[in-house]
Amino acid sequence: MRRKDEVFRHCTFAPACQNASMEEQASKSRDGSGANGREDVSKNGRTNELLPSKVDDEPGSSHQSRTLSRTVTRFAKPDYSYYSTYETFISKLKESVASAEPTESAQWETRSAKDGDYEAQTDIITIRPSAFREGGDEMRVLLNFGEHGREIITSEVGAKLVRSLLARQSLPARFKNQTTIEKVEDMLGNTIIKIVPVENKNGRILVEAGNFCERKNGRGVDLNRNWGLDWGTKAPDYDPEEEYPGKAPFSEPEVRITKDLVEEFRPHIWINFHSGMEGLFIPYNYKEKVPTTPLIDSVLGVLKIINDQYCSSKCAIGPGGNTVGYLAHGTADDYIFDRIGIPVVMTWEIYGANAHRDDCFRMFNPISMSSYTDVLLRWELAIVDFLSEAYDRKILRSLKNTPLNLVYEKKSSNQSEILDAIDPDSILVTALFDYTGIVEGFVFALILIGLRSRIRKRPLRQRI
Repeated sequence: MRRKDEVFRHCTFAPACQNASMEEQASKSRDGSGANGREDVSKNGRTNELLPSKVDDEPGSSHQSRTLSRTVTRFAKPDYSYYSTYETFISKLKESVASAEPTESAQWETRSAKDGDYEAQTDIITIRPSAFREGGDEMRVLLNFGEHGREIITSEVGAKLVRSLLARQSLPARFKNQTTIEKVEDMLGNTIIKIVPVENKNGRILVEAGNFCERKNGRGVDLNRNWGLDWGTKAPDYDPEEEYPGKAPFSEPEVRITKDLVEEFRPHIWINFHSGMEGLFIPYNYKEKVPTTPLIDSVLGVLKIINDQYCSSKCAIGPGGNTVGYLAHGTADDYIFDRIGIPVVMTWEIYGANAHRDDCFRMFNPISMSSYTDVLLRWELAIVDFLSEAYDRKILRSLKNTPLNLVYEKKSSNQSEILDAIDPDSILVTALFDYTGIVEGFVFALILIGLRSRIRKRPLRQRI
C-alpha cells in the first residue's frame, strides 16, 4: 500500500536499506554492458539497473545486517507455480463458487461501469456458509482485495478465504481453542460475506504485463485517492506517478462500482486489504483524528488480539493519520466511514519487505513458497478470528441500522469545515466557536493552523 519511492526512503537508516543505498550508488558507477552484475529491464520506457548485490526477500531476514556482497539478484517477479495470472485466478475461483454445496451458499456477480472509452469490471462473491435463508438478522461483512495492482498477495489471501468459507465444516477445526471454535461456528451460521477478490482488474493486468510497480488503475488513477472526502488535497511530497487522484471525485468506474456496492449492501464491517507493511488501521487517514464512536474501543481491543496472535505483536494499530506517519486524502476508508456511515471500517496491511525502490514485486509480495503460504494461512485465520470476536462481543448486532460516524457535534457548516481542517479533537478550538462567535473563532483558527504547520513534522511515509 505504501508508495515505492517512499518505502526506500522510509527505511533509510535500517542496515538492509543502507546496503541497498550503497548498492544503488555502486551500480551507477558501472557501465551498461551487464558485465558487472547489471542487466537492463524495460519499465515505462525506462532502463532499470538490477542490483549488484542481494536484497532481502523477506522481512526480518537474517541477511539484513550483512555487509555489501557481490552476489547478483535480479528483480523479483511472480512465480506462477504458486501465484496465478488474473485469468487463471478468476477461472479457478468461479469453479470453486460453482461447485459450492449447497448451491445457495455462494453466488457470483460481475458489475461493470464505463467512463468514455475506459471500462472496468468488478467480480463480487457472496458467501453465506450456512446457506441463504430469510430473516435478515445476520452480520454483514464486505472484504475488498486488490485495490492496488501490484499488491497481488492480497487477492491470493481473498481467494484462500473464499475456498475455506465454502468448505465451512473444516474451517472451525483449524482453531485450537475450543472456545474459539464455538465462536467461529456461531459467526459462520449468522454472517453473510461479500468478497471483492480483485477491485483493480486493469491495474493487475498491467502488473502481469511486466510493470511490477503499477499501483494505479488502467488509466493512471490511484483508486484509493479518488473518493469524495478531502479529494484532491496534495501534500508537499505528493507524487502524481503514485497518487494521482483523477480528474474529479468518483471519476473512476472501479470506485463507482465499489461505492454502489457499499451503499446497497450496507455492511457492518468493511475491510480493505493492502500490502507494503504490516498494520491494522481505522479511520481517519486524512486528518490526525481518533474517532470517538461507541465501537472504537471494542474494535481496537479485538485488533490487539489479532496483532498478538497473527502478527507477532508487530503490526501498527490505530487511525491511519495518527499511526502511519502521514495523511492520505480521498481514501475509501474515510468516505465509507464518514459519509456512508458504515460502523466498522478498516485497512489491513498484510505484508511488506525491504527492497530496492524499483524491486516492487519483492517489496509488496512474498517471493518464496514458504512465505507465501505463511501469509495466506495467517491472515485467512486472522480475518475469521476477527469476525468471530466481533460477532461474539455483540458489538454490531444491536447497532446494525445506526450510523456511528458522528464523531462530534457539528455546528454550522462553515464551522465544521474549519474544525475538520485543524482537528476537531481540539477543545480549545471548539471553545473558541462556542464562546467567541464565528468571526473571532475563524481568526483564532487560522492562527492555530499556522502554528501547527510550523511545528508538525511529516515523517518519511508508507502510502495507503
